[in-house]
Amino acid sequence: MRPRKPPYAHQACARLAPTAQGRVPGFGTLIVHTGPRAWEVARHDPRACVLLPPGEAPEGFDWNLARLATPPVLIMDGGEAHALLDRLARAILRDAKGRALLLGTGVRPCPLYVAEEVAHAA
Repeated sequence: MRPRKPPYAHQACARLAPTAQGRVPGFGTLIVHTGPRAWEVARHDPRACVLLPPGEAPEGFDWNLARLATPPVLIMDGGEAHALLDRLARAILRDAKGRALLLGTGVRPCPLYVAEEVAHAA
């Protein structure tokens, strides 16, 4: 069974495509909302964003859309356990081979995850 795309992936891809194709200068940042209010927050976020639905396993989603984004992918902590955020970051790196930054966890500096392929290329 193929992993499914996270909610709002279609809209996020549409917002990221012009930047990824070089037609629009600037940053093509992808934001991943988490936590019990993720649906509400993502619905009203005008930026390129998706969400990890509460109670869902991040490994069950296809995060390839993050390849369109300018690294790092920003993961917004909406009150989830750090272990789940860690799994989410690793799932994004599994599919997108880039970087993921956890924001809002209260941990300083913010945890940055880097795909092995990116680390070796640096």
